[in-house]
Amino acid sequence: MGILDFIVSVLGALAWPTAVLIIFALCRKPLLALIPLISRIKFRDLELEITNKIEEAKKASTLPSTAALLASRPDIAGEADRLYSLISHSPRSAIMEAWRLVETTGNRVVAKHLGPEVPPHLRSPFSIGEALRSRELISVEQYKTLTELRRIRNEAVHAPEFVLSPEAVKDYVDLAVSLKSELEKL
Repeated sequence: MGILDFIVSVLGALAWPTAVLIIFALCRKPLLALIPLISRIKFRDLELEITNKIEEAKKASTLPSTAALLASRPDIAGEADRLYSLISHSPRSAIMEAWRLVETTGNRVVAKHLGPEVPPHLRSPFSIGEALRSRELISVEQYKTLTELRRIRNEAVHAPEFVLSPEAVKDYVDLAVSLKSELEKL
């Protein structure tokens, strides 16, 4: 093997790794922006469940404690118990039903403050938060929690393999029940 054959073989071996590094270097910001959207990573035998979105929403939330809320409101405790029972059978359903509580309550609040003739564009899940926030009926933190709950709900509905731990789903349900309670106060 001559020196030229050696150089060609080394360049051939380094071509793909170099190309991948260059592509990653050029696209690192968009790729890094996708990381918070990942709910599950699987590579061969390694599987990671990522539940940090719900944990972050819970930490950032200024909503009242769910335990205190459930003790003082039997009506909400019944709804929460129904949602908790769904977690073991269908976490996706628990998330969808918890979001439905927030959405219907939000729709009622928007209708109450905007009158009976609520325009259709203000009835969508995205617009509920916008309508409540623009009229300063909810705080910035409540708006962020509402937005994050909506986003997680959308992932649960549309992602083919959406998997969360039962604890993360319970945290989601707790946030949704607390937000529903706060919206009812409006």
